[in-house]
Amino acid sequence: MFLKLLPKGLFLLLVSSLPVRAISDLTIFPEYSFPDIENPLPAVSKPSGTLADFQIINKHPSGKTTICADDKIVLAAPNTYPGAKDYRWKRNGFTIINGPNETEYTISGSGSGVYTLEITDANNNVRFSDPVNVTVNQLTVIQFDPIPAFCGGSVNKRDLIILCNVQPATGGTFSGVGMSGSIFDPAISGNGTFPVTYTYTAPNGCVSTKTQDAHVSSYPRVLLGNNLNIFRGDTVQLKSITPPGMIYEWTYDRASPISNKNAAEPFVAPVENTVFKLKVTNPASGCFAEETVTVFVNTKLVVVNTFTPNSDGINDAWLIEGLDADEYRNCEVTIYNRWGDSIFYSVGYRTPFTGIINGERLPATTYFYVIKPNLKVPVVSGYLTIIR
Repeated sequence: MFLKLLPKGLFLLLVSSLPVRAISDLTIFPEYSFPDIENPLPAVSKPSGTLADFQIINKHPSGKTTICADDKIVLAAPNTYPGAKDYRWKRNGFTIINGPNETEYTISGSGSGVYTLEITDANNNVRFSDPVNVTVNQLTVIQFDPIPAFCGGSVNKRDLIILCNVQPATGGTFSGVGMSGSIFDPAISGNGTFPVTYTYTAPNGCVSTKTQDAHVSSYPRVLLGNNLNIFRGDTVQLKSITPPGMIYEWTYDRASPISNKNAAEPFVAPVENTVFKLKVTNPASGCFAEETVTVFVNTKLVVVNTFTPNSDGINDAWLIEGLDADEYRNCEVTIYNRWGDSIFYSVGYRTPFTGIINGERLPATTYFYVIKPNLKVPVVSGYLTIIR
């Protein structure tokens, strides 16, 4: 008696060269061999104690079974069983999906496990696959806080590792316009919006990225012009050239009445020399610029155009109210006769003009005067009449 291997897994038991019966579904263990069987089967794996009927097709371009969470593996059934009634995919022995059209299963995210496929063929026979062991490595979660707005200029370059609380802080690289290592320099990027990407490769080889936008704005332009001179008691408007839609804030180094410290061009009435500073802020970016202007406050001059030097003790000298103030201590006063000759000249006006020159009284007539108070106050000129 001996066994003879027939097609389709049937065996024929021969006794005295007479066929007795066909025996199917014999369990063959791979560790045993039968030297007198013709064309023996190769050794195969045996999931759950059952002989594997086919191999699952791995459709990943590289054929690998270890991937990162942002990749995917598509497992597919072979075309060996046309008309199959059911495809049952299992992970770690538990069914995850089945149906007559489930010829493929996609693995991604957190899909690590041992995958098998059971196919119920057209004859209701269940066919078993070899297992496929898939490992899905998770990506490192990157912390990269939003980048605060930048103002143009190298003085504002910053280390994004510190500024944006980047984690993992080591082992990653930055890329993007304006980046040098971990330093973002708005002077290199210029104005605009620039994506900055932080890339980190974990020990498992998985690459994680996170991107934030860097917004760079220019400083607002502010121009206040030249310093101003006023007389004490006067009001003056502070003129400015600034972009519209900005936030304005005036500060000053002396107490001073001001119409609106948040206006672009307020009115002020300082009583002493005062430095006014305007801060102009772009509300969208926070970028700001500052400029100052000084308002010099001078004593107001009251110049009369007649006097009566007749030695009666009343109005005998040409008195100029305010010209004795300290800021006018170096003033120049010149009086001319009708022919343009200088008949009186004084630096400072401690001794007023009395209408007497070299001991002689000047004739009662009209004269022309020029007063130069100081470099800040305009020249005052006019006609002066001596009445006797």
